[in-house]
Amino acid sequence: MTEVTVTAAGSTLPALIEQSREQGVVFTRRGKRAAVLVDVETFERMEKALEDPVGASALGTTVSFTPSRTECC
Repeated sequence: MTEVTVTAAGSTLPALIEQSREQGVVFTRRGKRAAVLVDVETFERMEKALEDPVGASALGTTVSFTPSRTECC
């Protein structure tokens, strides 16, 4: 995974979105990991795995994932 600062991400967001199709992009803020950008297909697989009790336990969690459905921009 590529790491990029939140500040640098603003000017390169279109390229980072393209890159996320090949591998995830980790955003850092003040030297700490703050967020991850992944392609939609990866996100949907992760979402399904967390909704499935067997998949969730394989990931080491029992927490259900409910993504925010807020609109942006």
